[in-house]
Order: sequence, then C-alpha cells, then structure tokens
Amino acid sequence: MNDFIFHDFDKACHKYPSLQDDEVSITRTEKSMYIFLNRKISSDIQEMGFCKLRIMENAITGELYLLFNKKNGCSINPSAVKKPSIMIANKGLVQFIVNKLWLTQIGRDILKISKNKANSNDYLTYQILETI
Repeated sequence: MNDFIFHDFDKACHKYPSLQDDEVSITRTEKSMYIFLNRKISSDIQEMGFCKLRIMENAITGELYLLFNKKNGCSINPSAVKKPSIMIANKGLVQFIVNKLWLTQIGRDILKISKNKANSNDYLTYQILETI
C-alpha cells in the first residue's frame, strides 16, 4: 500500500480566462498595478507603432477613454509591445481609473470597452463602457 497519492495537472495553467475583443483588465495587488490589453488592441497598437497611452475624460459626462498614440501619455514598454497581449504597469494611471470607476483597491476587474472611436490613423480611442 502506498502512503502517497499523486495528482498530476497539465503544464499550461491560466489564472484568468482570455480577454474578449471588447475587454481590458485592471489588476491591483499591494505592490503593483497593471492594465492588460486584449490581443486585438495589442495587435492594432503594434501595427500602428503606438507607444503612448493617455486617459481622456469627457468634462461634461465623466466618460473615460483609453487613447493610444505616438506622442503623449505614459510610455508603453517597448518589450511589452512585442508580446501577443500588452501589459502596462503604471500605478498613477491605474489608480486614476480605479478612483474614477469606484473599484476596490485590491483585485482584478474586467472593463468592457467600445470599438475604436478614432476618426484618424494618428490614434486609437476606446471608451470604457462598464465594469464586468
């Protein structure tokens, strides 16, 4: 009789399911804060050569937008742009979104976003519609 029982699992382990084309996620721990972009947005950013992210807020309605461009905003790590899904680590940016959307300080939230609303090839613009 064996004193041990073995339980084997697949090598691949994903903590969270993949993001849909109309989702991004915000993850907050005690030590770090990240925005994870879905593969579609990440691919569009790579194709258009964008390296900056700004948050745009409608002064009347308070609506928030993610605005990707080449000139202004927080930098997107160049090595992150080469991966299938881009992760942006910027505590100030994440904390701003957390406060505006009344999210908890620690955890992970999925944000539903619009399709690209930009009317120019100089940027990509996605409205944050709701938290899921």
